[in-house]
Amino acid sequence: MFEHAQDVTNQTIVSNVFWTNTMSYIYGEPTGVITISQWNNINTVNTTNDALYASNNIVMPQGPPPIIASNATVGGTFSVLQAAVDAASAGDEIRVRDMVLTRNIGQLNALSVTNALFITNKNDLRIIGGYDAAFAVQTGYTVLDGEGVAPDSRIVFITNLANLTFNGFVIRNGGTNGGVTSQHGTGLYIYSAVSSLFTNIIVSNCTSVNGGGVYINYSTNLMLYGDVVNNTASYGGGIYVTTSTNNTVSGFIASNTANRGGGIYMNGGAHNSMRGMICSNSAVRGGGLFVYGGSNSIVQSCIFSNNVSSATNATILFTNVTALAPFTVSNSVFYGGGSGSCAILEEAPDITNHTICSNTFWTNTLSYLYIESGDQIISNDRIDILNSNSTWHDAANASMNVVMPLLPYIAKITNTGGQYTNLQEAVAAAVAGNEIRVLATNLTRNAGQLNALALTNGVSITNKNNLRIIGGYDAAFAVQTGHTVLDGGGLNRTNRLVYIANLTDLLFDGFVIRGGGSNETAKILDGTGVHASNIAFSILSNIIVSNCISSNGGGMSIANASNCLISALVANNVSTNVGGGMSIDSCSFVTIRGLVSNNTGNDGGGLSIQNATNCTVDATLAGNNASVAGGGVFMLSCLSNTISAPMARNTALNGGGVRIKWSYYSTVSGAVVSNSAGDNGGGVYLFYETNSSIT
Repeated sequence: MFEHAQDVTNQTIVSNVFWTNTMSYIYGEPTGVITISQWNNINTVNTTNDALYASNNIVMPQGPPPIIASNATVGGTFSVLQAAVDAASAGDEIRVRDMVLTRNIGQLNALSVTNALFITNKNDLRIIGGYDAAFAVQTGYTVLDGEGVAPDSRIVFITNLANLTFNGFVIRNGGTNGGVTSQHGTGLYIYSAVSSLFTNIIVSNCTSVNGGGVYINYSTNLMLYGDVVNNTASYGGGIYVTTSTNNTVSGFIASNTANRGGGIYMNGGAHNSMRGMICSNSAVRGGGLFVYGGSNSIVQSCIFSNNVSSATNATILFTNVTALAPFTVSNSVFYGGGSGSCAILEEAPDITNHTICSNTFWTNTLSYLYIESGDQIISNDRIDILNSNSTWHDAANASMNVVMPLLPYIAKITNTGGQYTNLQEAVAAAVAGNEIRVLATNLTRNAGQLNALALTNGVSITNKNNLRIIGGYDAAFAVQTGHTVLDGGGLNRTNRLVYIANLTDLLFDGFVIRGGGSNETAKILDGTGVHASNIAFSILSNIIVSNCISSNGGGMSIANASNCLISALVANNVSTNVGGGMSIDSCSFVTIRGLVSNNTGNDGGGLSIQNATNCTVDATLAGNNASVAGGGVFMLSCLSNTISAPMARNTALNGGGVRIKWSYYSTVSGAVVSNSAGDNGGGVYLFYETNSSIT
């Protein structure tokens, strides 16, 4: 910018971006210039710019704007996402980098434009986020960040198209955080779209009029699957669907807030269905779901947990639904939101011909199962009332609903005698020297026995020294008869079952840990079975970790541990990075015993050991697979570690049994038999080793 001749004053210079490799000066006037090295001067009122307002201007570092998108179909790279979309034609696939894109540095549309990204009149398009720098592998997410700085800032606007695939994006901070907006769906707004997929997305921290995170209008045959969390609106804190047909909303809808429909608000339309986890949402009316009018709404295979409605106490509220437009609620679980809460509420006019079947209601969390026109089925009434097609609620099909008894005590602190229905509550109550005994039963996250999925960890054991937590006890908590099962069910990508951190002298024994993470993506968490960090002099024994999917340490990840023993069966886990079964990082004097079998990872199909000292692997490693190196064990940058257990039937590209790289004084003393490599080292592959031995 340059002022010529007459001096200019009282101008406004705010929120601009200056790329330093494209100019020598930022600002000039007859009396002087602001150079690149003086760029902070553009944010202050001074004699060079004489501005009335001068703030929030930024200078980008040397070099051209980074490439953030590529057209994988016809070629071409882009530094602005809107340019990539505008240039695309039917059938094209746009791949977007796994990085944070914002509006103030030119990667998305500027704040002067309502929508950070327009996708309009573009049929048969695939827009996939989360790619690496080569645009070859989807490694995570692309973050589209509205930064919550403008009240009418919407992040993604989609309209008038068909057959769009939109995958791999985090959409956050639309609208103004805590402020007032005039826009609907400031995270994701979809209007007049047909037969499109919105999968593997996260929409969070957006504020809107209706549809805090997502707004869908006049659309048909859409599939929306992802996480919609921590959004706010008047109607539909998480999602608002109106005048739309044959759409499916599925995923994790949590911690959203609204006046009507804390999680989801359905307005009109027909044959729209909801599936997935709907939990910890809040509203004045309809804490989890509010359905207004429309026809044939379907609630199927949902888990409703801890949703709160301050006026009606209803998890689901149906209103203005007529006999010609019945609803269906089936195969769902209701875990209430406290005293006075109701699972399903009908409001006038009277609804008939609906279906309520095969649902489960936890009686100690609900005061009412069903309310219609002032009549109530309270939680301890006979369930056959709800299962009848009588005039009581005029259902066409009401059957196979069950009421579960009060949640049993599943843990006891032997030192105090305290008994608990939730394992986290028992851990929170324990002090140094206590022993927690846990019932030999199956504990899940959707039944209140572990932390709800709104929290990352099923149970967190942190800052608790000298503690014993032992699973597998009989009903009297007297005899250890087997194992306690902690089951994540593979429901959610941020679902970790056990988190242990910042403690010493822990004994954790007698647990089966399974189903951490999910197959939707494993790019978020390490060790979705067990993750332990900053622990010492602790024992994890008699445990089984299986069927988990993670980034590092498919089943278990151990970091910054010292003087610990891990004795476990670790089987059938998957890592998308290192340590299909288990990862050991920055540890010393840690011993691994047991069996590590049939796990899969990139490096270290069974076990990855990095930056470790004086650790011992005395666990049998069998049938593991690494796509790159170390079918059984991958060891990197280590000192004085020993592998003394047998390794058999492991496979990798390099080092079928074990791959050791850049390490010192490593010892392999166990039997290494029947392993195979596609390239180098069917049994053992050493690379840049010093004083290592195979005996």
